[in-house]
Amino acid sequence: MNDFIGILQIIKERISVYDTDGHHIFSNRTASEQLCGKECRACSSLIDRCRTLGEPVESVIRCESGNYCEVRVYPDLSEAGDASRIVVIGNDATLKMSLQEETLAACRSLAISKLTSSMAHEINNPCAHLLLNLDLFKDIFDDAKPIFDEHLKQHGDFLLGNLPYTELSSRTGHILDEMMTGTRQIVRIVQDLRRFSRNDPVDLEGAFHLNDSVFTAIRLTSRQLKHATENLTLNCTSSLTLTHGDACQIERVLVNLILNACQALTDREEGITISTKFIEDEKVNMVSIADEGVGVDPALLPHLCDPFFTTKQSSQGVGLGLTVARDIVKEHRGSFEFKPTSEAGGLTVVVKLPVIEDLKK
Repeated sequence: MNDFIGILQIIKERISVYDTDGHHIFSNRTASEQLCGKECRACSSLIDRCRTLGEPVESVIRCESGNYCEVRVYPDLSEAGDASRIVVIGNDATLKMSLQEETLAACRSLAISKLTSSMAHEINNPCAHLLLNLDLFKDIFDDAKPIFDEHLKQHGDFLLGNLPYTELSSRTGHILDEMMTGTRQIVRIVQDLRRFSRNDPVDLEGAFHLNDSVFTAIRLTSRQLKHATENLTLNCTSSLTLTHGDACQIERVLVNLILNACQALTDREEGITISTKFIEDEKVNMVSIADEGVGVDPALLPHLCDPFFTTKQSSQGVGLGLTVARDIVKEHRGSFEFKPTSEAGGLTVVVKLPVIEDLKK
């Protein structure tokens, strides 16, 4: 019997046994360390259900530690069919659930990519008509304005579209310009989304302007930035050399880093600073994203890119975003670095990417 107990003690699964009144009989070492069984509120509920139903019960539960556990509860039935004991077996399912969540996220991303591609065409067509007709209407109004002004001089003010001409005359040009600017912005955002959602082969031998990728990432995250902070600062050097690699992939990295910076802020007064510059000695272009948020314990900085490591709430991510971002940068023969923004806190991410030498802008 002692040998059997010894075997149960070294098993990594969490094993606990209870009588029908819920009194603890046995727990192996793993179950005791993880407080698995009646000590866990979720486990206790499964045990009570198994005892009531008299049949096995299983579920994946969220432990108080934040990890997931796959729990199976079995009744030890007597000849009369009553449960004389309850056996609880638990396995750590955190990795399994994280992979499942990432798979679902990837499926959603793929569906959004397909939807974005199809919607882009549907949006671009009416936008093209709007731009064409607004430009035409602006020319018509400019040509007709001298006639309207002469009529105003001879007959006084009159109505156009139920508005006095004197009021309309000063506003129409500005209104049309605003409408054309807004429509062009819609077209640009759709084009950004279409490029961002493409799953084309990675072109590591391509060339792109890093500042363009930064501006695209900012446009794609503009809503989150406006919600997170009133203090967004851009320090983008205009004299960057061309960067080696795939612009779309780097834009994905920058979007991820900007969203992380937004989530790190606890107050809209806290700021985000995005900077670019060319480091001649290293022959690299650098982009840094510095937030004034909660920051990260310096001891954890080396682990931020580890798979499934996260300092966020589980609803905000499972810890693969930075891993994927780092892998993309490494694939581009670049480097990833984390450091505190200041002594007061915050986190700065520095990405360096090799440039195409002897090519400017």
